[in-house]
Amino acid sequence: MKRVFVHQQSIDCCRGLTPPVPDSTVEFMLDVTRYITSLLYRGTLSKFPDIRFVFTHGGGCLPQLAERIARNTLNQKAVAERLPNGALAELQKLYLDVASTTSRAALAGLREFLPLTQCLYGTDYPFLEAPATTRGLEAFGFAPEELEAIGRRNAERLFPRFVCDA
Repeated sequence: MKRVFVHQQSIDCCRGLTPPVPDSTVEFMLDVTRYITSLLYRGTLSKFPDIRFVFTHGGGCLPQLAERIARNTLNQKAVAERLPNGALAELQKLYLDVASTTSRAALAGLREFLPLTQCLYGTDYPFLEAPATTRGLEAFGFAPEELEAIGRRNAERLFPRFVCDA
């Protein structure tokens, strides 16, 4: 099994679109959503089922747009043919970290969209410190075993060679 971690940045077409708003405020979230959608529509996610894709920032807007993105694949025969398991099934195979996505609304959407086993801890350091992520997760009301899964266990399953029993 191979793993690919993706962290977005503003792409050339979309830099400085809404001055004085920094690109990191909105464009980073839209960029990761565009990237995931591109991988889906091109058939990359289904063509390489042995790759575990990990996207940061909760997948951007993906939890909120997944149904729309999936539904629109059905309107394009060539795209639909690249997705034998369906678009939503492909999107729900992804792993998403919670960096800068720990508001109640963001976590509720993420939890509704993906199994908790595919949610990973992320901080977005140095822009956001780890305690901010932890506070957001704790405030959401996850059970202790769910916090442990997000904070460590899910990553251990995804990256078993890095597990230390110290």
